[in-house]
Amino acid sequence: CYLLSYAYYLKAGRTLGTVLGVIAGAYLGSGMRARLHGKVSSSLAAMLLGLCIFFVLQDTVVDVMTIASDALTSRIIRGEKVWVNKAAFGFRVPFLSPYVVKWGSPAKGDLVIFPTANGRISCREVEVSSNDTVTVKDGGTIPKERLRGKVLLREG
Repeated sequence: CYLLSYAYYLKAGRTLGTVLGVIAGAYLGSGMRARLHGKVSSSLAAMLLGLCIFFVLQDTVVDVMTIASDALTSRIIRGEKVWVNKAAFGFRVPFLSPYVVKWGSPAKGDLVIFPTANGRISCREVEVSSNDTVTVKDGGTIPKERLRGKVLLREG
């Protein structure tokens, strides 16, 4: 599960779920399924559908991430795994940035996940939350639209 989680953060891996969805749709909609043996066809379809569902849920509902920096040493140690609630602040279109429906707002002390300007995923503690922006420790001010989730649990 962790290995698949890392695929999302690779530049090429960002669209992996979309590519799998296209392949599954093409496979199910084409005549290729009819030409394959029944058990192989059903197994392949189930596997592709399962992968598509996994990547959509991982992008919009919950994910497991490994902390790769020492920025939050008082709360989280480098290498520690955390569960992230990606639906904490609303529902996003899978594999795209905008929120379709918004709810919730981060509170002071919450650990939030967001992409930085260079495309890396960052985890920071909220200092102040206003209507449209969030001020985080050592990260400045970020628009709420860029938030990708809130840390739920720590493993370890």
